Amino acid sequence: QRLLGSQPSKRLNPAHFLKKNPFYNTKLNDVVVFLESLILKDEPERNRFFRGLKQATRSLPGFVIQRKVLPGCLAAVEFGNVSSSALEAILDLVENTRDEQFFEASILPFIVKLLSSQDFFVRMMLISSIHKYIRLLSSSAIESKFYPGLQSYFKDADPRIRDQTIKCMSLVAPKMNQKTLNSSLLQHLAQLQRDPEAAIRTNTTVLISKISTHLGEASCKRILLNAFTRVLNDPAPSVRNAGILALKETAQYYSEEDIAKRLIPTLAPCVTDPDPSVSVSSFQCLQTNFDKLKDYLKQREKELAEMRAQQAQAQAQKAQSPAPTHAIASSSGGAVGTSYARPAAEQQGALNAMALESAATGIFDNDDGDGWDDDGLDDLIQDDGADGGGLSSLDDTVNQQMSELMKDGAGAGAGAGAGAGAGAPMRPKKHLAPPRPSKKPMRLGATKRQSKVKSDDDAWGDLLNS
Repeated sequence: QRLLGSQPSKRLNPAHFLKKNPFYNTKLNDVVVFLESLILKDEPERNRFFRGLKQATRSLPGFVIQRKVLPGCLAAVEFGNVSSSALEAILDLVENTRDEQFFEASILPFIVKLLSSQDFFVRMMLISSIHKYIRLLSSSAIESKFYPGLQSYFKDADPRIRDQTIKCMSLVAPKMNQKTLNSSLLQHLAQLQRDPEAAIRTNTTVLISKISTHLGEASCKRILLNAFTRVLNDPAPSVRNAGILALKETAQYYSEEDIAKRLIPTLAPCVTDPDPSVSVSSFQCLQTNFDKLKDYLKQREKELAEMRAQQAQAQAQKAQSPAPTHAIASSSGGAVGTSYARPAAEQQGALNAMALESAATGIFDNDDGDGWDDDGLDDLIQDDGADGGGLSSLDDTVNQQMSELMKDGAGAGAGAGAGAGAGAPMRPKKHLAPPRPSKKPMRLGATKRQSKVKSDDDAWGDLLNS
């Protein structure tokens, strides 16, 4: 009735009525009204509104925040500078969102745009609050939109950005493709292991240990041991301790050969490290790997016992097998019965053994204690002399060969002279030209024509160089 009064001065003001009416006096109404005029507000009022927005929207349902409040906030900061308070309020509202399609369509482009911002606080807020919206990011969105904009953060000039990027990658890496992890992310982490800041080097080692389960078994066996052993000589104790703990956490990827040849020789000096935490951690890691080697040794002992049992069983079966029997004739020509006759292979083996034994006996009977046969050559020369076809010394052998060569040359010359007297044409003499001096210097060592068969020394050298 007061609104419909005949006198205008006594009528109730509609705006005053709406303000006093509890039906319209709600937090949602206040938020929506302020968002409609947010562009016209000054900076202090806007910051005050965004700081109280999280508290004001706690009682609001999620669909109202998603459909009304959040789009209004995005529209208000879309064409202006985004303050840290506004971004924090928007990320708090995103945390209450459940629709992934709405996030990728409306909010993800806004976040990707802010990744290239030059404001330190905006970039720091995006990566430090990633736990609020990482569940809404799909693997394809991370690979195509989010991670490409995040790669520049690994090389940021501010060490705080680099350190926080490493920490946030522990949440992003599980949703990334294995190929991207091995090709791109590990390259950035390898560079960060040489960062001048010790805290960044420590967190990098910890991150590699955490994402090892997503790299693939083949990559872990190829990369992890080198990545963790290289930091054991770091001057910072925290980095060395992180490397030792990472080796202990990823022990399942190391074979027994890697433990024995690479891990233990590198880790053993850390037991005497000046820092007590490094010393204790290294000893515990060594003890874990020694336990693994003990289990491996027990397995090899079982294999050895089985192999010996099989050999013993084979020998027992060979001893119990029936031997063939043949009739052996007596010296008078009659058969005296049947007895065991060795097979041909066994008889040949026995003869070879007897020959070797007799040869060895003959060699060492005339031995003077030094292990060499001093009389064998004299006996051979004497036997040849007794037969008449041998020579008494090596000098006589050389003289005889020279005389035979001279006789052959004289005979050939005489034949040539007789042929010339009979009118035969004389053959021209061949003159041997002196060797031409080579312009190239003589190469010492092995020539180009080398034997294809390697000697034992070459094989030993290859073994040492391998």
